[in-house]
Amino acid sequence: MHFATNNTLKVLGSAREIFHRIWNGHPVRKVGVTLGSLDDEEVTQLDLFEDVTKLRKLDSVLDGIKDRFGSKAIMDCGK
Repeated sequence: MHFATNNTLKVLGSAREIFHRIWNGHPVRKVGVTLGSLDDEEVTQLDLFEDVTKLRKLDSVLDGIKDRFGSKAIMDCGK
């Protein structure tokens, strides 16, 4: 089941999942992700199984750190 989101970590996770699903193992030079038609932060897709408020606060803190120290201040080195 898919839910609408503007959460950076969820978008990154989805992009990573799509990449690993179609990657053939050959070297990759560059991967890009583009988003469009996003709603304002006031628009929220409710989820019974996840605390959307916590995710929104975390996303805000991460954005603040990146604004202050640069986009490479926090990097996800997951899977």
